[in-house]
Amino acid sequence: MSNMVRNRIAVSIPGGKTRAQLAQEVGISRVHLQRIIAGRQRPSVEIALKISAVLQKPVESLFQLNPGWEGKRKGTRGKTTSG
Repeated sequence: MSNMVRNRIAVSIPGGKTRAQLAQEVGISRVHLQRIIAGRQRPSVEIALKISAVLQKPVESLFQLNPGWEGKRKGTRGKTTSG
């Protein structure tokens, strides 16, 4: 899986709250949360919004597109459009 999205979840978890607690509040497993944080799995829109709500941070501050993502879209690498 190409990593077009980066996240700032780990640095946004307030002191005193564990990843396991965050996962429980969001309604996902700790393993699922860890995969999202590590970039091995992309969250659904619903999960991203729940993480945002639990952390009380705008979703845009938690998830950003990596620079250069435009050329990494599936099926568009190296192709040009003609019109």
